[in-house]
Amino acid sequence: MKIQFSNLGSIKETELDLRPLTVIIGPNNSNKTYIAYSTYALWQRAGRTVRIT
Repeated sequence: MKIQFSNLGSIKETELDLRPLTVIIGPNNSNKTYIAYSTYALWQRAGRTVRIT
């Protein structure tokens, strides 16, 4: 599943290709948390089960 983000924090535009295991890495203040929370919210709105470990 691909998700496109625009104007999210300091992210102007990017695309995330979700796989069964997706790891988001980067330096501090690179908006990893924005991406994680946004992805979580989209999955919940779609009625999908989200497991965070």
